[in-house]
Amino acid sequence: MLARETHVELALVERGISVRARPGFDAWIAPMAKANTERFSLAERPRIVPPSGWMIFFEDPTKPQRVALLGRST
Repeated sequence: MLARETHVELALVERGISVRARPGFDAWIAPMAKANTERFSLAERPRIVPPSGWMIFFEDPTKPQRVALLGRST
C-alpha cells in the first residue's frame, strides 16, 4: 500500500531539518505562509528547512491530501 510506505526521511542537522524524498518517491515542501505559490520538489534534491513553519506534501501539491507540518507557522 503506497499510502503506508515511507516517502520522506527527516533528520535534524545544525541548520534545521533535512528533508529528503526516498528513492522512487517524490514529495514537496513549502513554507506555510506561501504554500500556494512557493513549493519545492524533493525529487530534485534534499532541502534543509527551519524547524518550524513548513509543510510536506506527499503527492502533487495541487491535489487534496494529508500533509505533514514542521512546527508551527511563525
